[in-house]
Amino acid sequence: MEYGQFKVEWPSMSETDNSDNILFEASQIAEQELNSDQQTAKGASNTVYHTNSSHYSDISEDDCDNLKMTKLVESTVVNSRQFGKTVSENELKDIVFSRLSPNTVAKSKWAVRTFHDWQNYRRTVVTTSAIKTFQGDLLQMTKEQLNDALGYFIVEIKKQDGSEYKGQTLYELISAIQYHLRLNGVIVHFLEDNEFIGMRNVLHAKMKELSRRGIGLDKKRADIISVENEDILWKKGILGSDTPKQLLDTIFYLIGLNFALRAGKEHRNLRYGQNSQLSLHTSESGDQYLQYTEFVSKTNQGGLKHQKHKKKVVRAYENLDIPERCIVRLYEKYIRLRPKTCACDAFYLQPAKLNSKEHWYNSIPVGVHTLQNLVKNMCLRGGMTGNFTNHSLRATAATRLYNAGVDEQLIAETTGHSSDAIRVYKRTSNAQLQDVSDIIQNKRKKCKQENIPKSGIQEPSSRELSIENEHFKFNLKF
Repeated sequence: MEYGQFKVEWPSMSETDNSDNILFEASQIAEQELNSDQQTAKGASNTVYHTNSSHYSDISEDDCDNLKMTKLVESTVVNSRQFGKTVSENELKDIVFSRLSPNTVAKSKWAVRTFHDWQNYRRTVVTTSAIKTFQGDLLQMTKEQLNDALGYFIVEIKKQDGSEYKGQTLYELISAIQYHLRLNGVIVHFLEDNEFIGMRNVLHAKMKELSRRGIGLDKKRADIISVENEDILWKKGILGSDTPKQLLDTIFYLIGLNFALRAGKEHRNLRYGQNSQLSLHTSESGDQYLQYTEFVSKTNQGGLKHQKHKKKVVRAYENLDIPERCIVRLYEKYIRLRPKTCACDAFYLQPAKLNSKEHWYNSIPVGVHTLQNLVKNMCLRGGMTGNFTNHSLRATAATRLYNAGVDEQLIAETTGHSSDAIRVYKRTSNAQLQDVSDIIQNKRKKCKQENIPKSGIQEPSSRELSIENEHFKFNLKF
């Protein structure tokens, strides 16, 4: 049986009762242990301390050995109960495929479907043998056929409105097809194998052509939220703690900002209770802080590849300067107003329509789509224009740290990046861009008026030299 790159071979088993197999195997183990004990006993039989239970009872040696074997068999059978429910081949397959990212699988399906549509279109429009057609399923193609077909596919593929795809999208299409092949046991490396040099040359040339035409150069990124815009959200009552909706939005905003979480999925994965990623602590100096401990993330899925990955742990200390904006205080309030008994362990719960002073939320998790649009909707209500998403909180955290001169390693520890990808999230401020321009143009910063003499020439300051001994003393000024 094969699952992508994983091949599992099951031993053949008879249709006999499973308990009989366990007993048989247990008896074999018990017999081996018994023989080992007997060999040990023979070596000690000449000592004065050697005893045998049959010397003191009417049980024969054979009966005694049988009793011992029975106990060993029973012990082995009992130990076999530590194993869980046996799973079928389909259940094992589900476990293997559950590790896959839903977004990656969806993109792979889209790429394969697009390739098949292109195959069908090419067959219908080609009227001469001079132009190739490519038939058959991707999984059945040879490397030579794949190299040939994908080259034509890259050049001819267009959007449904006839416009060109971005170069990055073409690259992702090829990567998604490779993912599909690998998932089904066809191991290829489109960007490395010599068999795909032709396809790589076509992709390289097409991406350069699109860049020269200015297609796909502007990457859509989430805008950062300035301190001024954040103040607007507080002043307009979009952020606060007076209502269930307001408190929910605020705790989402502060957690996303302080812990630099990715979009909606990491928020959706937050749990409450014994296995929560969030916990309150008090430092040695008596300061309270909320700590986030990463379980899984985009760069740390917890599998074999991430065994040595350092977990992201971030602290957010209480804000004593502005208590009404303190994440610790607001977190405590949110937890206090959750249902006391809740079967749902999701952290974000829907506001209750009928609430009381002690009960603001239902035992129902906030929907995925609602979570994905929280920051966007908050910014719209605040009158802010731009591409504001949940990812804006992560970009904002990195940018504020960057502009404050925080070391890059500390920024990466906060965001959870394991490479220099952190630089993508750092946004240069307008003031920094203006400073760069002023330096290039050799502009001078205006000095304070009191430091500039009326003549425009800086007068040197006077200096004084003092010489003194037991006979005389005088001062020189120059």
